[in-house]
Amino acid sequence: MRDDAVPDMSKVEASVADEFLIREGMRLVWSQKWIVAVVLAAVIALGMIYIRVATPTYTASMIIAPTGGGGPSGLSALMRNNRDIAALAGLSLPEADSVTPFERFIQLTSSATVATQLLERPDIVSRLYAARWSETEQRWYPPDAALARFKQWLKELLGLPPWTPPTAPDIATVLQFRLRIEQLPTSAMMRLSFTDKDAAFAAEFLRFIHEQVDDIVRANSESRTRLQIDYLKAKLQSVALSDQRVALVQLLSDQEKSMMMMHVGLPYAADIVEPPYAPTLPSWPKARVVLLLSAVAGLLIGVLVALLVGIRRRGRSPGLGG
Repeated sequence: MRDDAVPDMSKVEASVADEFLIREGMRLVWSQKWIVAVVLAAVIALGMIYIRVATPTYTASMIIAPTGGGGPSGLSALMRNNRDIAALAGLSLPEADSVTPFERFIQLTSSATVATQLLERPDIVSRLYAARWSETEQRWYPPDAALARFKQWLKELLGLPPWTPPTAPDIATVLQFRLRIEQLPTSAMMRLSFTDKDAAFAAEFLRFIHEQVDDIVRANSESRTRLQIDYLKAKLQSVALSDQRVALVQLLSDQEKSMMMMHVGLPYAADIVEPPYAPTLPSWPKARVVLLLSAVAGLLIGVLVALLVGIRRRGRSPGLGG
């Protein structure tokens, strides 16, 4: 008989012991099933209480899309299309911007640049931090929760700066956590979502963010286009050859058209496909999710308590203690 045909008795004994422990554990839990039921009911009851007392939060959303290629966002395309003309005329133009206005818009939504501009709007910041702002006294108050007081005490103990009213980095952190950007499937459109305790403010804040970020992108592109116009005008003053002058005039005309298109009163970087609205149902707490998590947690805790109680009552059992 071959050696590999002989079973490993240590493995067999370990497997039998494991099966015995599982069966014995299940028997202990079943014998204390009333504990499982009580703990399960208690945790579910706590979940129901949480649903009733938790402050609901609401998530407003809007859908945006890149502006049309023939509009102001076509500035870089104009520069690329006219580069061949300029090259034939022996001109060297500034490099076209390879990042689209829409890409800049998405990148800036939760940036420090936007947060810094938000500081100039106390009416928005005070609602963003409604729990720390007193409308009647027109002043900021530090967080009053026990955890916040502990953090403040810890900062003082470590010699860190004390609490201050919201700063630009604080606002940027809030935007990163509460402002969500999601690309829609098979589309260039994006969904922007913002969560707040005030449903109306959540929708209003999305409109404000869209306007602010679009204006920032517009201003950056306007500055770049103005530099390009100045460059072309300076070149036009120093060029005598007719071919070069024709190319410069054409390029200058395109840039001035682009500059005018930036001020037609339409969104520059991102069109609003679906405007934000104030939701009527909270995004949290969700009753089904809370109750499901409560049931799972209650069952696990109940089984653990039942095992501990069963083992303690039996003392050192040969099956479980040996």
